[in-house]
Amino acid sequence: MTCSKLSFFLVVLMLSTAGTFIAELEAQNSEGKRAPIQAFVKMAQEYVKQNKIEEAIEIYERIAKAVPEDFEYRAELAKLYARTNQHEKAAQIWSELLEVEPENTAYQDALLNSLQAAEKRNEALELLQAYIQTQPEVGIHYVRLAKFYADEDNVDAAIANYEKVIELEQDDKHTYLKLAKLYFFNEDIDGTEKALKNAILSSTSVSDRQSIERQLINFYRYHGNLEEKLQKTEDDGTITLEMQKVLAEYFHIIGELEKSANAYKLALVMTTSSYEKEKISAELLKVYVELGEMDTVIEPYETEANS
Repeated sequence: MTCSKLSFFLVVLMLSTAGTFIAELEAQNSEGKRAPIQAFVKMAQEYVKQNKIEEAIEIYERIAKAVPEDFEYRAELAKLYARTNQHEKAAQIWSELLEVEPENTAYQDALLNSLQAAEKRNEALELLQAYIQTQPEVGIHYVRLAKFYADEDNVDAAIANYEKVIELEQDDKHTYLKLAKLYFFNEDIDGTEKALKNAILSSTSVSDRQSIERQLINFYRYHGNLEEKLQKTEDDGTITLEMQKVLAEYFHIIGELEKSANAYKLALVMTTSSYEKEKISAELLKVYVELGEMDTVIEPYETEANS
């Protein structure tokens, strides 16, 4: 209890002397300000950890007044304003920072978010259009505009701007996934399928690719054409491991055991992962048991024992 009272006393003491602290800082050079500023920053950070945001804001306001040239602390203050729904105050800070660093994309994003959160949608839209007018070949401006329209439930306008991003060849898997979602809302089956396939092609990691493939598979299930679509990819030679496993599972569920076994065997050929091979082999053995092909079930175990 004594410790708690002492901590409270120290905080009150620091805040009560903040006026003197600011006056002293203003008389110092930048290097001289750094040490005392850090003490106050640490205290503000501690308040944030304790979710005492109002107390942290008060300290950052004093710091911002003392060292307005330090953008880092002003940006932290803006974030805290946003966290406490003081979006107009946050927008004011981001605007001031952008006057000095107009090309800072993080500040641009933050200002747009603050304007929208403050329900100043017209201002946000004007700013977005101004960015495009100034830099018509920069894809990020169209991404922001697409997000703005999506938030406003203007699906067609959002799609048009994401398509513009693709036209500028600044697309990635995220662009295609957002497009797929918007096409799905518009009940555009072909558009959704195409966007998901492009997202798969744009993925750089195996786990991302598999995750998106599962989304595509679920999309086929939703429309009741899973077998037709997966069979087509197999015929075209574009079927992936994830799709091959699902096709094998599908045949197993509907009782097409021969087709299921063949599909699982193709899946085995498509992977070099011992983990994947073990899982696929386990499913294949289940199919062989149901087919009554006991010799085929026993054969791999005999081969392993002999080796």
